[in-house]
Amino acid sequence: NASGGIRDTGAHTRPHMLSFFATIPYWSGWGFGLGARYQIPLAHDGFLPRVNDSFELEFGADLYYAGAYCYYDGCGFGAAGLTIPVEAMWTFHITPKFDAYGKLGLGVNFYFGRGFYVSGPFGPIWFSSGAGIMYHINESIYFRAELGWPTTRGGIGITL
Repeated sequence: NASGGIRDTGAHTRPHMLSFFATIPYWSGWGFGLGARYQIPLAHDGFLPRVNDSFELEFGADLYYAGAYCYYDGCGFGAAGLTIPVEAMWTFHITPKFDAYGKLGLGVNFYFGRGFYVSGPFGPIWFSSGAGIMYHINESIYFRAELGWPTTRGGIGITL
């Protein structure tokens, strides 16, 4: 298999990455948003000795607007918020240009609907999960797409 593919069991050094996303939030209604993540590699060669994998931590922020929302005390319009997550990400390097990953995270959601307060579907703590892909456009720019909760996102990643 090609160097950099899923069967590449050599030693690897993974770069830090800064990613920017357009998002579609849907936990409280359909809308739009912007997000950013900073990725730090923790285990450059992952956990599986016969597989080209890695483990990363992502920190970031999502600013969103949901045109219509429903919450425990009713429905309305114009919900906006800011979510600050920390996410663990397990990446599988399938080919030299294509990666797939899964992630789980926790964060805090600041809600700006009817007044400013910390909220989320589980109180102030925000749970997130997702599955995504990364396509290496070149050595330093990646296309990223992610399907998850509470948002679906697409954007670019820039290695640092």
